[in-house]
Parts: sequence; C-alpha cells; structure tokens
Amino acid sequence: VPAAKVLSTLFPDNPSDLQKTGIEGQVVVRFNVEADGSVSDPVVQGSPPPRLATLALDAIRQWKFAPAIKNGKPIRARLQQPFLFKLE
Repeated sequence: VPAAKVLSTLFPDNPSDLQKTGIEGQVVVRFNVEADGSVSDPVVQGSPPPRLATLALDAIRQWKFAPAIKNGKPIRARLQQPFLFKLE
C-alpha cells in the first residue's frame, strides 16, 4: 500500500514570548489524511504545554498530502508528526 506523501508543510517557530519564559518541547500530533489529501481529526499526544499544542495543531491543519493508495484508489490513512519547539 503506497503511503500518504507530504506535498506541503508548515513548521511553526517557537514564539519569542514563550522562549522568554523558557517553554520548549516536542509535540506529537496524530491525524488522518483523507482520500482527498486533506488533514482531519488532529489530536495532540501526551500533555505538552498548551500553547505549543495549539501551534502544532494549527500547523498540521495546513499540511497537504497525496493520499495513501490501496487497490488503485485513494484511502484514509492515520499518521503522526512530531513538532520540536526549541529555545534559540
């Protein structure tokens, strides 16, 4: 089964106000890639800082994919993507 392929991405930066408070970390988002390549049902795994979770969810909703293919037809696929927010 050919997997879903990323066509366009957006990776958010760690906002300066969060950097000043020392907030950083990784946010893992699980989501569906629909048969049309859109993202649906994104869910943050674990308990990252709420602002970072919101940034990651907002970003993943803007990603575009070529859908997974099964028997020659596009299908829904479940994926996960980590987002790393680091202090600079």
